[in-house]
Amino acid sequence: MKIKAITFDYWDTLVPINREKIETMREKRALRVSEFLKEKGFNFSFEEIKKISGEVWELYRDNPSLTREVTLYVMVEEILDSLGIEKRRDIMEGIVEIYEEYLYKAGLSVDKEVVKVIKDLKREGFRLGVISNTPGGNVERRILEDAGIIGFFEILLFSSFEGVRKPHPEIFMKAVKFFKIEPYELLHIGDTPELDVEGPLKIGAKAILWDPEGNKGEIKGVLKIRKWGELRKILNLKLS
Repeated sequence: MKIKAITFDYWDTLVPINREKIETMREKRALRVSEFLKEKGFNFSFEEIKKISGEVWELYRDNPSLTREVTLYVMVEEILDSLGIEKRRDIMEGIVEIYEEYLYKAGLSVDKEVVKVIKDLKREGFRLGVISNTPGGNVERRILEDAGIIGFFEILLFSSFEGVRKPHPEIFMKAVKFFKIEPYELLHIGDTPELDVEGPLKIGAKAILWDPEGNKGEIKGVLKIRKWGELRKILNLKLS
């Protein structure tokens, strides 16, 4: 059956996560949040901020048991609760801005090889989208803009904006309805089996597991790719 639309996971699929850059970013961000709170009259150390921020992140990172998404604002509320600080709008907005600023400054970027593949897919007539679990979305858009490919995607389904997250069938059905196709005409590609394979399969869509390190194991009936060139072969794309 012909695939008409392809959706991609974002983090660690379109955009590889450099753990060293993320750890450096978290330290710089915690220091800036500590400084910001001092400006507002609250004295908390960099270490305290980093510890609590990490604990809150662990609550909401990719967890298949969570189907409703939280936003950066909800996460900031949790941090302020843990610190015993009133959830004033100016403080919440200030910390959210810091989070977005420092994530963007971390210097993460779209995989260069996937940029070529995205352009090939579009040229061959495939309709493209993104389905991602993320508490943000603004930085994700900026990174796609920097790569020059945001215009290739017709729909960006960030869970923070949609109110539902993978692997819930609803977020995949949103793509199906948007493209006006049947579920079996949708292919989703991502790096997390519980989210990016089980989710689309539940609605009858196709899935490919992105596994560049080759350590995800085998899933019966599901193709796995380690290089983007393999997707070209699977879909019989002409090389650009």
